Amino acid sequence: MKKPGRSRPVRRDPADELNRAILACESGRLAEAEKACRKALAAHPEWPQARHVMGVINFRQGATDLAIANLRQAIRHDPDYGPAYNDLGNVLQETGKLEESISVFSRLNELVPDQPTTLNNLGVTYRDHRQYELAVAVLRKATSLHENYLSAWLNLGYALLCQRDFPEAVKAFERAALIEPGKSEPLRVLAHVYRQIGENEKSLGAYRRWQEVEPACEIPSFMIAALAATGNPLRATDAFIREEFDRFADSFDKKLELLKYQAPQLVVQQLAKLLGSPTSSLDVLDAGCGTGKGGVLIRSYARKLTGVDISSGMLAHARRRGVYDELFEKELVEYLKETSGSWDLITVIDTLIYFGELAEPLSASANALKSGGYLIFTVEAASDESTRYRLAPTGRFVHGRAYLEESAGRAGFGEYQISEVELREEGGQPVQGYLFWARK
Repeated sequence: MKKPGRSRPVRRDPADELNRAILACESGRLAEAEKACRKALAAHPEWPQARHVMGVINFRQGATDLAIANLRQAIRHDPDYGPAYNDLGNVLQETGKLEESISVFSRLNELVPDQPTTLNNLGVTYRDHRQYELAVAVLRKATSLHENYLSAWLNLGYALLCQRDFPEAVKAFERAALIEPGKSEPLRVLAHVYRQIGENEKSLGAYRRWQEVEPACEIPSFMIAALAATGNPLRATDAFIREEFDRFADSFDKKLELLKYQAPQLVVQQLAKLLGSPTSSLDVLDAGCGTGKGGVLIRSYARKLTGVDISSGMLAHARRRGVYDELFEKELVEYLKETSGSWDLITVIDTLIYFGELAEPLSASANALKSGGYLIFTVEAASDESTRYRLAPTGRFVHGRAYLEESAGRAGFGEYQISEVELREEGGQPVQGYLFWARK
């Protein structure tokens, strides 16, 4: 009887390893995908398809430099290999290397002319690079080549918004809404744009269409109430705020740039008047920190900078800025109540516009401050100063000056000041607001 021999490992064909890597990558099993792809590359180091797949795996692992290197290597081994150009352009665009991305997509368009997906990607990159005329031209071509290309119509609408061409943007989003009636994004943007240009009835109609598509979503129901003036609630619901900002998180900073948003700069200017030059000595809470635009400017005053926000999408962007020592996903007032006597400075930049009644957030802020600590916040101003607070058609609350003074006194602030400011633009018009500071 023969003794059993040691079994030899089964060697898979490199093509089988590559297919295994692709399937594992598509299923999110990135470690398994990388291992299989390395085996394929060990057999054929200059295999363009394997280099391409490794680049995609690297990108999904967060290793963007490795992704770019592998995708470039795939192109060097096969200068006509279109899929590697497409993914390289997307990675460069995602990482902010916009000029390189434009070059890559332009080269792909030369290799395979007039592909709608290539033109769509090129148009988005032109838009992000603020070359709006080129973006619109390229995206119009993409929609002419593929009349039902939803992504291209949406991106065309966004590019037209960047040019402030609201009538043409509306046409693009209305076309997108016809292509896929069950999709909420075109209706969401239409509702916002109509509201921005003062077409409140059309905005109301878009919100109602959105509500039909997504009946469980709180955003359209809240905005319908705001536009129809059917009530004056104490505040926006947590679910509304969370959904609204999670949906807008990826485009939030770009949108604020278009609106000439300056509330964070106004807050920092006020800090300089109150505290002088930054000394990096304060325990600072950026309450409702959003994507962290304010945190970047406030950081120089902070020994420790903490951010809190209800939106996980916003916090993901704030985390990438790398300016906060701590970030918490929590409702604002609830967090303030948990941090009694903790802060030298609390900033609340354009967050209390989602509160009508201010007694609770201001009392919680006073409780959370150390003795001698400062609270600084911004709100939108009611056109009639006798107004206490009112839910405006924008879905944000406006406040009266007398009501701010009354609320500050009731919260226990003896020293405070209110200044009239312009917070941003909307529909080409300045949005009037108040910059409020108080000392405990």
